[in-house]
Amino acid sequence: MKKLLALLLITACKTGGGGNATLRADDEAPTCSARAPVGSVCLYPPGEVRPTQFSVGAREVAQKRAAFAKLPDDAARQAFLAANPAPAVIGPEAAFYVIDKHHQTRALLEEGVAVVPLKIVRDWSAKAPPDFWAAMFAERFVFPFDAQGNGPLEPAAFPVRLADLADDPYRSLAAAVTAKGGFKKTDVPFAEFLWAAFFRPRVALAEGDFDQAVEAAMKIVHDPAAAMLPGFIQH
Repeated sequence: MKKLLALLLITACKTGGGGNATLRADDEAPTCSARAPVGSVCLYPPGEVRPTQFSVGAREVAQKRAAFAKLPDDAARQAFLAANPAPAVIGPEAAFYVIDKHHQTRALLEEGVAVVPLKIVRDWSAKAPPDFWAAMFAERFVFPFDAQGNGPLEPAAFPVRLADLADDPYRSLAAAVTAKGGFKKTDVPFAEFLWAAFFRPRVALAEGDFDQAVEAAMKIVHDPAAAMLPGFIQH
Protein backbone atom coordinates (compact mmCIF):
# COMPACT_ATOMS: atom_id res chain seq x y z
CA MET A 1 0.00 0.00 0.00
CA LYS A 2 2.77 2.43 0.88
CA LYS A 3 4.50 1.60 -2.40
CA LEU A 4 1.29 2.43 -4.28
CA LEU A 5 0.93 5.74 -2.50
CA ALA A 6 4.55 6.67 -3.03
CA LEU A 7 4.27 6.02 -6.76
CA LEU A 8 0.86 7.46 -7.47
CA LEU A 9 -0.31 10.04 -4.94
CA ILE A 10 2.32 12.60 -5.95
CA THR A 11 0.57 13.32 -9.20
CA ALA A 12 -1.06 15.84 -11.42
CA CYS A 13 -4.52 15.31 -12.87
CA LYS A 14 -4.66 13.28 -16.05
CA THR A 15 -5.63 15.08 -19.20
CA GLY A 16 -8.90 14.03 -20.51
CA GLY A 17 -11.38 15.17 -21.64
CA GLY A 18 -26.78 -1.78 -27.07
CA GLY A 19 -26.39 -1.87 -30.58
CA ASN A 20 -23.51 -1.65 -32.94
CA ALA A 21 -23.20 2.11 -32.83
CA THR A 22 -20.54 3.51 -35.12
CA LEU A 23 -19.35 7.09 -35.03
CA ARG A 24 -18.68 7.56 -38.73
CA ALA A 25 -15.39 9.20 -39.62
CA ASP A 26 -16.92 11.05 -42.56
CA ASP A 27 -19.60 12.58 -40.33
CA GLU A 28 -17.95 13.19 -36.99
CA ALA A 29 -14.15 12.90 -36.78
CA PRO A 30 -11.19 11.64 -38.79
CA THR A 31 -9.72 8.20 -38.41
CA CYS A 32 -6.79 8.15 -35.99
CA SER A 33 -3.36 8.19 -37.58
CA ALA A 34 0.18 9.02 -36.56
CA ARG A 35 -0.49 12.55 -37.85
CA ALA A 36 -3.36 13.23 -35.45
CA PRO A 37 -2.52 16.53 -33.73
CA VAL A 38 -2.51 16.91 -29.96
CA GLY A 39 -5.89 18.16 -28.82
CA SER A 40 -7.77 16.60 -31.72
CA VAL A 41 -10.42 13.87 -31.55
CA CYS A 42 -10.18 10.92 -33.91
CA LEU A 43 -11.75 7.49 -34.32
CA TYR A 44 -10.11 4.16 -33.61
CA PRO A 45 -11.24 0.52 -33.17
CA PRO A 46 -11.52 -0.21 -29.43
CA GLY A 47 -10.08 -3.68 -29.98
CA GLU A 48 -6.80 -2.16 -31.13
CA VAL A 49 -6.16 0.48 -28.46
CA ARG A 50 -3.41 -0.29 -25.97
CA PRO A 51 -4.27 -0.26 -22.25
CA THR A 52 -2.11 1.37 -19.60
CA GLN A 53 -3.29 -0.81 -16.72
CA PHE A 54 -3.57 -4.53 -16.05
CA SER A 55 -7.17 -4.92 -14.95
CA VAL A 56 -10.68 -3.55 -14.82
CA GLY A 57 -13.64 -4.23 -12.58
CA ALA A 58 -15.76 -6.60 -14.67
CA ARG A 59 -18.86 -5.66 -12.72
CA GLU A 60 -18.35 -1.99 -13.54
CA VAL A 61 -17.73 -2.80 -17.20
CA ALA A 62 -21.01 -4.72 -17.30
CA GLN A 63 -22.86 -1.76 -15.78
CA LYS A 64 -21.42 0.63 -18.34
CA ARG A 65 -22.25 -1.76 -21.14
CA ALA A 66 -25.85 -2.05 -19.93
CA ALA A 67 -26.19 1.73 -19.64
CA PHE A 68 -24.97 2.19 -23.20
CA ALA A 69 -27.31 -0.53 -24.50
CA LYS A 70 -30.27 1.21 -22.84
CA LEU A 71 -29.74 4.43 -24.76
CA PRO A 72 -32.92 4.89 -26.78
CA ASP A 73 -31.58 5.11 -30.32
CA ASP A 74 -28.54 5.52 -32.53
CA ALA A 75 -28.65 9.30 -32.19
CA ALA A 76 -28.35 9.01 -28.41
CA ARG A 77 -25.49 6.54 -28.76
CA GLN A 78 -23.72 8.81 -31.23
CA ALA A 79 -24.14 11.74 -28.82
CA PHE A 80 -22.72 9.71 -25.94
CA LEU A 81 -19.68 8.66 -27.96
CA ALA A 82 -19.02 12.18 -29.19
CA ALA A 83 -19.24 13.59 -25.66
CA ASN A 84 -16.98 10.97 -24.06
CA PRO A 85 -13.69 10.57 -25.93
CA ALA A 86 -11.03 8.57 -24.15
CA PRO A 87 -7.74 10.43 -23.63
CA ALA A 88 -4.93 8.76 -25.52
CA VAL A 89 -1.20 9.00 -26.16
CA ILE A 90 0.36 8.18 -29.52
CA GLY A 91 3.30 5.89 -28.87
CA PRO A 92 6.04 4.26 -30.92
CA GLU A 93 4.92 2.65 -34.18
CA ALA A 94 1.77 4.81 -34.06
CA ALA A 95 0.19 2.71 -31.32
CA PHE A 96 -2.61 4.46 -29.43
CA TYR A 97 -2.56 4.09 -25.64
CA VAL A 98 -5.66 5.05 -23.64
CA ILE A 99 -4.73 6.59 -20.31
CA ASP A 100 -8.25 6.79 -18.85
CA LYS A 101 -11.78 5.48 -19.49
CA HIS A 102 -10.61 1.88 -19.72
CA HIS A 103 -13.92 0.63 -18.32
CA GLN A 104 -15.94 2.67 -20.79
CA THR A 105 -13.83 1.63 -23.76
CA ARG A 106 -13.89 -2.05 -22.74
CA ALA A 107 -17.68 -1.82 -22.38
CA LEU A 108 -18.00 -0.33 -25.86
CA LEU A 109 -15.75 -3.05 -27.24
CA GLU A 110 -17.93 -5.75 -25.69
CA GLU A 111 -21.05 -3.98 -26.95
CA GLY A 112 -19.77 -4.24 -30.49
CA VAL A 113 -19.01 -0.58 -31.15
CA ALA A 114 -16.84 -0.46 -34.25
CA VAL A 115 -14.87 2.72 -33.53
CA VAL A 116 -14.58 4.96 -30.49
CA PRO A 117 -13.42 8.57 -30.20
CA LEU A 118 -9.98 9.23 -28.75
CA LYS A 119 -8.71 12.62 -27.64
CA ILE A 120 -5.00 12.92 -28.33
CA VAL A 121 -3.23 14.38 -25.30
CA ARG A 122 0.39 13.56 -26.16
CA ASP A 123 2.24 12.62 -29.33
CA TRP A 124 5.24 10.58 -28.27
CA SER A 125 5.40 8.51 -31.45
CA ALA A 126 8.96 9.67 -32.13
CA LYS A 127 10.29 8.39 -28.80
CA ALA A 128 12.20 5.15 -28.55
CA PRO A 129 10.28 2.59 -26.45
CA PRO A 130 12.40 3.04 -23.29
CA ASP A 131 12.00 6.82 -23.45
CA PHE A 132 8.29 6.48 -24.19
CA TRP A 133 7.68 4.34 -21.13
CA ALA A 134 9.85 6.56 -18.97
CA ALA A 135 7.66 9.50 -19.99
CA MET A 136 4.47 7.52 -19.37
CA PHE A 137 5.60 6.60 -15.87
CA ALA A 138 6.79 10.16 -15.16
CA GLU A 139 3.38 11.57 -16.14
CA ARG A 140 1.57 8.91 -14.07
CA PHE A 141 -0.24 7.71 -17.17
CA VAL A 142 0.18 4.04 -16.20
CA PHE A 143 -0.93 1.83 -13.33
CA PRO A 144 1.72 -0.91 -13.18
CA PHE A 145 -0.03 -3.23 -10.70
CA ASP A 146 -1.90 -6.40 -11.59
CA ALA A 147 -5.35 -7.62 -10.54
CA GLN A 148 -3.94 -8.97 -7.26
CA GLY A 149 -2.12 -5.73 -6.44
CA ASN A 150 1.32 -7.08 -7.34
CA GLY A 151 3.83 -4.62 -8.76
CA PRO A 152 5.11 -2.34 -9.96
CA LEU A 153 5.55 -4.43 -13.10
CA GLU A 154 7.67 -3.75 -16.15
CA PRO A 155 6.20 -2.20 -19.34
CA ALA A 156 6.75 -5.43 -21.26
CA ALA A 157 4.20 -7.12 -18.99
CA PHE A 158 1.33 -4.78 -19.89
CA PRO A 159 -1.56 -6.40 -21.77
CA VAL A 160 -1.61 -5.50 -25.44
CA ARG A 161 -5.40 -5.30 -25.86
CA LEU A 162 -8.32 -4.19 -23.73
CA ALA A 163 -9.79 -7.68 -24.08
CA ASP A 164 -6.74 -9.01 -22.20
CA LEU A 165 -7.40 -6.99 -19.05
CA ALA A 166 -8.07 -9.20 -16.03
CA ASP A 167 -10.95 -8.75 -13.62
CA ASP A 168 -10.15 -7.10 -10.29
CA PRO A 169 -13.34 -7.37 -8.20
CA TYR A 170 -11.90 -4.92 -5.70
CA ARG A 171 -11.86 -2.28 -8.43
CA SER A 172 -15.61 -2.86 -8.84
CA LEU A 173 -15.96 -2.66 -5.07
CA ALA A 174 -14.24 0.73 -5.03
CA ALA A 175 -16.58 2.00 -7.76
CA ALA A 176 -19.63 0.80 -5.80
CA VAL A 177 -18.38 2.48 -2.63
CA THR A 178 -17.82 5.84 -4.29
CA ALA A 179 -21.26 5.56 -5.92
CA LYS A 180 -22.70 5.27 -2.41
CA GLY A 181 -20.79 8.34 -1.26
CA GLY A 182 -18.08 6.51 0.62
CA PHE A 183 -15.39 8.71 -0.91
CA LYS A 184 -15.40 11.57 -3.39
CA LYS A 185 -14.73 11.21 -7.08
CA THR A 186 -11.46 12.96 -7.87
CA ASP A 187 -9.20 13.65 -10.85
CA VAL A 188 -6.31 11.78 -9.24
CA PRO A 189 -5.24 9.10 -11.72
CA PHE A 190 -6.24 5.57 -10.78
CA ALA A 191 -7.86 6.71 -7.52
CA GLU A 192 -10.27 3.78 -7.46
CA PHE A 193 -7.37 1.36 -7.79
CA LEU A 194 -5.77 2.93 -4.74
CA TRP A 195 -9.01 2.37 -2.82
CA ALA A 196 -9.14 -1.17 -4.18
CA ALA A 197 -5.67 -1.73 -2.70
CA PHE A 198 -6.92 -0.39 0.63
CA PHE A 199 -9.94 -2.69 0.65
CA ARG A 200 -8.14 -5.83 -0.58
CA PRO A 201 -6.63 -6.94 2.77
CA ARG A 202 -9.54 -5.59 4.82
CA VAL A 203 -12.73 -6.74 3.11
CA ALA A 204 -13.62 -10.33 2.20
CA LEU A 205 -14.98 -10.52 -1.33
CA ALA A 206 -16.14 -13.97 -2.30
CA GLU A 207 -18.42 -14.76 -5.21
CA GLY A 208 -22.05 -14.01 -4.44
CA ASP A 209 -21.58 -11.61 -1.52
CA PHE A 210 -20.78 -8.35 -3.30
CA ASP A 211 -23.48 -6.35 -1.50
CA GLN A 212 -22.17 -7.54 1.86
CA ALA A 213 -18.67 -6.53 0.81
CA VAL A 214 -19.92 -3.04 -0.08
CA GLU A 215 -21.50 -2.75 3.39
CA ALA A 216 -18.26 -3.88 5.02
CA ALA A 217 -16.24 -1.42 2.95
CA MET A 218 -18.58 1.44 3.86
CA LYS A 219 -17.89 0.74 7.53
CA ILE A 220 -14.14 1.33 7.14
CA VAL A 221 -14.08 3.97 4.42
CA HIS A 222 -13.68 6.77 6.97
CA ASP A 223 -10.96 4.99 8.93
CA PRO A 224 -7.91 7.19 9.61
CA ALA A 225 -5.81 4.56 7.81
CA ALA A 226 -7.46 5.72 4.58
CA ALA A 227 -6.84 9.42 5.18
CA MET A 228 -4.08 9.61 2.55
CA LEU A 229 -6.32 8.23 -0.20
CA PRO A 230 -7.82 10.55 -2.82
CA GLY A 231 -11.37 11.61 -2.09
CA PHE A 232 -11.23 10.58 1.58
CA ILE A 233 -14.15 11.96 3.58
CA GLN A 234 -13.42 12.59 7.24
CA HIS A 235 -16.21 11.85 9.71
